[in-house]
Amino acid sequence: ALARHVADLAGQVEGTIGVLAPPSLIDLSRDALEGAPGAERVRVVTPLQAKGLEYDAAVVLAPDLIVAEHNGGTRVNGVYAPTSPFVIEKGEQPY
Repeated sequence: ALARHVADLAGQVEGTIGVLAPPSLIDLSRDALEGAPGAERVRVVTPLQAKGLEYDAAVVLAPDLIVAEHNGGTRVNGVYAPTSPFVIEKGEQPY
């Protein structure tokens, strides 16, 4: 499912695509994207690693799991939508 989302986004934007995933899904997400159309423009990162970066499109994987794995208490600043326009796709589990 992740490779399909990324391929769709790659057809919509010319630049980079961010895949924000909980730490437990980083390796699985990277494996799922290997060889997928547009994968060369994808950066798979945790929300903390994505802080301050900009993507032309983004996929947020398992937001509930991101919150569950967040170790900063109950306040989670890891997933946000910037005010500049870009495409956001809520992704499914990559497996």
